[in-house]
Amino acid sequence: MLSKYRQNLRVIGNKVYSYDTHVATIQGGQLVRLGWWSVTTSKHINYVAREYGLEIVDLKKEKQDDKQDGLGGQLKAVAMVSAFGDLLCDTPKARNDWKKRMLSTVHGISFPEDFDTLPEEERTRRLDEALKVISPAHA
Repeated sequence: MLSKYRQNLRVIGNKVYSYDTHVATIQGGQLVRLGWWSVTTSKHINYVAREYGLEIVDLKKEKQDDKQDGLGGQLKAVAMVSAFGDLLCDTPKARNDWKKRMLSTVHGISFPEDFDTLPEEERTRRLDEALKVISPAHA
């Protein structure tokens, strides 16, 4: 039924996926948007709503907060466990390897192929900045 955006847009059951992210859910005559998205993803959501004759509604605020808290909780946990590397590891290389391993557990975080060839000071700076982004409380 969806002739446009076939490569990056899928409806599986009642779930709408833009690329590989679940962005909306069909519930009755409504398309429940699961947050705020990029321009492209918004086009995907609007297109599905038009094609299926659905009204777009936003997920209730409290449910959005729960969803964000879940991810935020994961990110805070990763930041906290990453900090253990500073206590448990003896060398800058070991601390950086620990932090990288912990950050790698977060879906969507990846490292450049040449990351491990950077000087340890640069690796430390980048890893610490990434940790500040995912959990500003640990800055």
